[in-house]
Amino acid sequence: MTVRSRRVFGTLLNGDTTPLVGVVVPFSLQPGSFTGTASLPSDNLSATTNSAGYFQIDLWTNADGLTPSRWRTRLPGGQYVEFLLPYEDGSDIDFATLRSLGGTVEDAPDSWLEAVGDLIAAHNGSGDAHGGAIGGGTGELRREVLTPINNQSQFPLAQIPSLPHLSHLFVNGEKARFGIDYVINGAIITWNNRMTIESLDEIEIYYD
Repeated sequence: MTVRSRRVFGTLLNGDTTPLVGVVVPFSLQPGSFTGTASLPSDNLSATTNSAGYFQIDLWTNADGLTPSRWRTRLPGGQYVEFLLPYEDGSDIDFATLRSLGGTVEDAPDSWLEAVGDLIAAHNGSGDAHGGAIGGGTGELRREVLTPINNQSQFPLAQIPSLPHLSHLFVNGEKARFGIDYVINGAIITWNNRMTIESLDEIEIYYD
């Protein structure tokens, strides 16, 4: 059986219909499968939204597997969605269609293991929304632990991230959303979430 892929595309918007820009959309193969000619273990891939909130990614049509598996994705709001991807005629398919046919995974934990999976996905798939490579990355992740003061909204970093939109920021173990909860300009993190930062908060960031 030939291993086939299909392009999945979609658009992510804020509640006020403005686009979610530079958001990493991770896709995780759960738990992996096989065809008559190849094995496909669990894998992590990702796409990144462009200035219009648009993303696209080529995924294995896991419905072809002799043991069908599922793709899982985590939306910016923290909701998890699982779906099968059939090949059909091989044409591009809107993620909204797959979401309507799939199922929402309620109360799926954003565990450290899943966060690391997102991190791997972001670096393995650090292309733009049109499939082009984004240059400038060192390929090595840097970890910094930040010490906040009450109501602090800006935090300096030791280095300027080469791929700020692929950074991963955690506050008290909860993963923040780039472009929504925080942004990075140069070597400065700006915290945009309505939840104020307190001096006892534990903040760490991983970036390239």
